[in-house]
Amino acid sequence: MRSPGAEADVDLAFERARAAQAVWALTEFAERRAILLRFHDLLLDRRDEILDLLQLETGKARRHAFEEVLDVATVARYYANTAERHLRPRRRRGPCRC
Repeated sequence: MRSPGAEADVDLAFERARAAQAVWALTEFAERRAILLRFHDLLLDRRDEILDLLQLETGKARRHAFEEVLDVATVARYYANTAERHLRPRRRRGPCRC
């Protein structure tokens, strides 16, 4: 059974996410890169706290929790370094060469 405020909470979360995405879309790639690299660094700097939380919330072994933290850090660094290439406009050839 849902709590009465659950639907309103979800609606508010979606509104906030849409607003944040609009701002993010206008953010220059250099700033996006800096944000993602900072996230990567913070994640690794605070890994012990994060590992404790992961273990507490999921019951994972520390090694498995560390793999999860490392995966997130690796993905953040990857997209920090490649997002501009992935998101640039590209011309695609059509199915026929007329």
